[in-house]
Amino acid sequence: MDFIPKLVMDLIFSWGRMFTALALSIAFSIAVGVTAATSKRAENVLIPVIDVLQTIPILGFFPVVIYLVVLLVPGYVGINAAVVFLIFTSMAWNITFGVYEAVKSIPDELIEVARISHLTKFQMLRSIYVPAAMPRIAYQSAISWSVGLFYLVTSEIFSTGSSNFAVQYGIGTEIANLVLMKDALTYATAIGFFILAVLLTRWLFIRPLAIYSEKFSFKEEQRASKRSSVLAFYSGVGRFIEKHMPIVTVEFKNQGEKKRQPLKTGEAADSKGISAGMVSAAIVSTFIVVSAAAIILTNDYAFAPQLLAALGLSFARVWGMYLICAAIAIPVGIKVAKSAKSYETVFAVLQIVASIPATILLPAIVALLLVMPFGNELTALAIIFFAMIWYLLFSVIAGVRTIPEQFGELLSIYKVGWVRAWREIYIPAILPSFVTGSITAIGGAWNALIVAEYFSVGSGASTTVMTQVGGGIGKLLDLATFQGSLMHMFLALAAMVVMVMVINRLVWQRLYRHVTLKYRIE
Repeated sequence: MDFIPKLVMDLIFSWGRMFTALALSIAFSIAVGVTAATSKRAENVLIPVIDVLQTIPILGFFPVVIYLVVLLVPGYVGINAAVVFLIFTSMAWNITFGVYEAVKSIPDELIEVARISHLTKFQMLRSIYVPAAMPRIAYQSAISWSVGLFYLVTSEIFSTGSSNFAVQYGIGTEIANLVLMKDALTYATAIGFFILAVLLTRWLFIRPLAIYSEKFSFKEEQRASKRSSVLAFYSGVGRFIEKHMPIVTVEFKNQGEKKRQPLKTGEAADSKGISAGMVSAAIVSTFIVVSAAAIILTNDYAFAPQLLAALGLSFARVWGMYLICAAIAIPVGIKVAKSAKSYETVFAVLQIVASIPATILLPAIVALLLVMPFGNELTALAIIFFAMIWYLLFSVIAGVRTIPEQFGELLSIYKVGWVRAWREIYIPAILPSFVTGSITAIGGAWNALIVAEYFSVGSGASTTVMTQVGGGIGKLLDLATFQGSLMHMFLALAAMVVMVMVINRLVWQRLYRHVTLKYRIE
């Protein structure tokens, strides 16, 4: 057991990097989110740019950290700064959109009172914008923490071409080394310590932050139910989703009281007008033109069909797993949300399980699935599944929990069948939040491809490939990064970004506008 002090030290260093990245992400999100929400000109530029940045997987930032951060700040400090930056890129965009939407949802009367009181910009930030965004910061920080853990191994060991870097102390690095040494006992112990650290973080940090943020709610009503002190946070997260996520909430008028309808995604798009659309179109056009020019100038025409084939394979994996996840998340989510007695307990367990990243368990997943037919493909699909399912499941639970309790009583009184209840009550209630959850889930799946389609540990000559599929955009991006082929890396990133942005604009944005208008219950 002499390895335990080393594991504790690894966890302390990794958690220090995680908290540093989270603090920077929150500061960045407040600055950018508030600016975008309060300035139309800034909104038209910043929101499309952030939308692109959240589409870029963490590998896309490897050249930035290697050629800028590490070279500008040499030595161990530079490597740690690079790791913090990589974790930051997996956390910041999610919190930024949360702050942006929260500030956009501030009641007009409150803004008017602030203007009449002649508050300065700093006073507005301290007294109105930050307090209004606190519930979303708390909720989005919990999600971003889980996303950061997902990419912890990838962040603490990064390379491109012949440049390989790794931190001296870090649980991600340690787990990678244990896999190389095939030390099953120490690996299992490391996983146990990792899970313990996750639970302590939720109990000592995320839970208090969540409870503290409740003070800043604009809404007074609370769902009446018994809550144990242990489960207070998890039921609180449910309330945050219901109350403070404008993109996943169906608002009701209850007992004659009018509630302010938060700004929806579709409405936000309309309010931004053609300028934001032009910015998005310009970004997509730039990627396409530069990609075409790169292929022509380098005479690398053979890479184009390879790129398209890889994109097609990844598209099939992502959307195939999306259908499977949706088929599981909808009935399970409705069942969990409807259960008054076991809701807190089940939701708590789901939150704990969801906070354990699949990448940490990847060696166990590989050992279990690689012995089966199409083992590499099954491993990739399993990683994609875990990257998607929680977003969909929690969005369904959030949608169902917005339904007033009177609806359930009416269903019982009039003996409405479950088929009709699902068709006329539950499905309409979950659709706005489910569409939003789908956007996030699919975005997470595209980013997870860099782990799902190709995963290796070690660096340089000691690199060991644990799993890889026959082809895919994630694998293509991984190989281009590790081989130092910046052009192929850019082309793979450009193809992924363009596809995600086009689908978001042509499918998800229109679908969200449709469901929020059609299924908004008042």
